[in-house]
Amino acid sequence: MKKQSSLLIFMLLGFTINTVNAQIKIYVSTKGDDNATGDINHPVASFERAQNIAQKSDPHISVQVIFKNGTYYLSNTIHFTQKDSKIAKASITYCAENEGGAVISGGAQLKVNWSLYKNGIYVTDNLLISNMMMRKNG
Repeated sequence: MKKQSSLLIFMLLGFTINTVNAQIKIYVSTKGDDNATGDINHPVASFERAQNIAQKSDPHISVQVIFKNGTYYLSNTIHFTQKDSKIAKASITYCAENEGGAVISGGAQLKVNWSLYKNGIYVTDNLLISNMMMRKNG
């Protein structure tokens, strides 16, 4: 009976240790889909969606949000709230899959047609800035 009790305690402690070290990984890719699950084979596309999945995860389990190489343009300001907190030693961590390979940009991506002006200088005919159309003179 004593051996069975010792074995049971050992198994329970092992389960507790494994639970503490458990981690959920959410993958983000510029080629992802925000309707996806966020696993390595089905990454999400945005910071916002990854954050939402992380917030809804078990509060006792750490979450690692991993951004694959690329530039991620934010459509909204990032807000961290109480929902981003975990219990005890669990946490949510955001990181690049390859150091320096992922860029999170608060800027807007400009979609313009550039052409060579001279000496390595490029120009564009039209540029929309803050809902005001700017046109090249001449």
